[in-house]
Amino acid sequence: MDKVTPDNNTPASWAGNAGASCSADSADQSEFANAFNQEAQKSSDAGQLVCTDPTAPTPREEAMQQSLPENERYLPPPSPQKSSKPATSSSASSSQTAPPQWELGPRGEHIPTNDWTGGPLRPIQDYDKPWAIALAKQGDYEAAELAQNYLCASCHILTKVDPHDFNLRGYVKGWQRNYIQGMVEVPLKATPIGAAWEVGVSTGQAITGEGSGLHISNISSALVDDQTDLGKKLTTGERLWEGGTAAVGWATMGLGLRAPAPAVRGAMIGEGYIATRPISAGSAARLNGALANRMQALGIPEENIGIPQYGGQAYHAGGNTVGGNIQGVGINVDSGVLQPIEGWEAWNNAPLSVRADAVIAHEWAEFNGATHAEALQLAPNTSLPIRPESRALLLDMLRLYGQP
Repeated sequence: MDKVTPDNNTPASWAGNAGASCSADSADQSEFANAFNQEAQKSSDAGQLVCTDPTAPTPREEAMQQSLPENERYLPPPSPQKSSKPATSSSASSSQTAPPQWELGPRGEHIPTNDWTGGPLRPIQDYDKPWAIALAKQGDYEAAELAQNYLCASCHILTKVDPHDFNLRGYVKGWQRNYIQGMVEVPLKATPIGAAWEVGVSTGQAITGEGSGLHISNISSALVDDQTDLGKKLTTGERLWEGGTAAVGWATMGLGLRAPAPAVRGAMIGEGYIATRPISAGSAARLNGALANRMQALGIPEENIGIPQYGGQAYHAGGNTVGGNIQGVGINVDSGVLQPIEGWEAWNNAPLSVRADAVIAHEWAEFNGATHAEALQLAPNTSLPIRPESRALLLDMLRLYGQP
């Protein structure tokens, strides 16, 4: 602190009015000027004029500096911004904390935030698509972003929607959500595990009345909207919907558990092994009658001749192997019995009657519970009165296909 003592050379008017003559050179020094005037007023009666150094920190300022990290103390003040109007403290603060007007989208588009004031989303010179430039010039800034970053979508959308009413955020979130639902959520729900999961989640939410965030549909909500139904209090309608969904789901699963397992059709030669050629309907009918008579002659019960799921006849014209069976249901001979089999010379040289007996014996063994490998061993010694040539053919089949 500097002390100035008036002497004989000091004008009386200056000394007498010292308390009123000290003023700040700028608004930033007003606090120091006030302090100086008050001090001067107190000391004027004592014959001394006390002048406080306006650049020295006050105790309050010193305490504030000490509260800052060491690397942030005693920094020089920021340079004042030039403005046509004097900047007040409130306007300067608002300019420094102005919220962002847009956020970057997945295709580089500028999506308006909730604080968007309606101005341009980027300088017009940054657009390089003619339509985007035209839309920006007429003030349709969201439509301009679409035209700049989504060429095909622009043609489909902006020709049907008024560009002035176009909502870019709704469009971007919409296509993102649709992709996730179509590629992830729907396939998951279509699987048995996914369907059971949904039923379980609906049951829990119907009981508790609160969202769990576990529904598969939360995947798109979390990725696109950054929110799920976790902790959400369900309305009465939502709770009833969850309960109804759960009830239908449990009923469907119950019916599925009670339904018999689908029958598995066995075959002497694997499905699709033989490339068959169709025969006329008349020939197929005659062959069916002959095979049915042969099966009856070999002792096959009439109710086991043919498979209901495959036409119910002794001859299955649509089959692409040599024969088939469903355990406990029936057996048939497929159209492949008429065709050669690559690499099996004995089969290719055998007449149809020999082939048919061999097929019937093999399918009958599987019909009675044998596996394919077991039927290869059992069929040559079948109790059915098949032709000797057919037994020899079955032995040759065992030689070719019976080795592990």
